[in-house]
Amino acid sequence: MRLNPVAPEIIPHQASEDIVVDGVLIEKGSTLYGSVGAVFANPENFPEPEKFIPDRFMKNGEYVHDLRVCSFSVGLRYCIGKQIAIEEQFIFATNIVREFRLVRTSGNMDIAEDLSMRFPKHSMMRFERRRSN
Repeated sequence: MRLNPVAPEIIPHQASEDIVVDGVLIEKGSTLYGSVGAVFANPENFPEPEKFIPDRFMKNGEYVHDLRVCSFSVGLRYCIGKQIAIEEQFIFATNIVREFRLVRTSGNMDIAEDLSMRFPKHSMMRFERRRSN
């Protein structure tokens, strides 16, 4: 979800009052755009941000949540469907992994960019049923 967020990465906000940030005046009513993608791709937040390194979220063999991974946004605009989405994703993924072995038959995992979703550009997969023991 950090490397390939499925939702748009731009989060618009509006300044509710005049404020100075790093010497720059932001006037009340100004529209500001936050970029979740910029947080995810910042090497200060994630060394080698372009690489998939699951161990960066592990400590002593346990998963450690990182607040900078905010795929469902943060604060007042936090996605109300987050818990359902995570549970559904977990159930779907565990059932797929338990029942099938996924084999890429062609293409690669380069990402195609769409206005609302990200997915592999040209990749064909085959689901092979696992044998029961």
